[in-house]
Amino acid sequence: MGLFIELKIDQSKFATLAERQKTAGLCPVDAFVADEAGLRPHPENEDECTFCNLCLQQSPAGSIEVVKSYQDFLPKR
Repeated sequence: MGLFIELKIDQSKFATLAERQKTAGLCPVDAFVADEAGLRPHPENEDECTFCNLCLQQSPAGSIEVVKSYQDFLPKR
């Protein structure tokens, strides 16, 4: 888990390695690693997520959730 961003991935939504690789390849900051073991956040790049939503738009519905860990620390408006 990154310090500011947590990428939650439901492995059961990805049927093939090709689907996992497609999702990982879409990310402009390489926030994902895809291999035979599954799709997972890249430990060094997870916090680089820019919220472009490409992974959310192109992966199976409900397979990825982007959680902003820092929201609890923002001032109340």
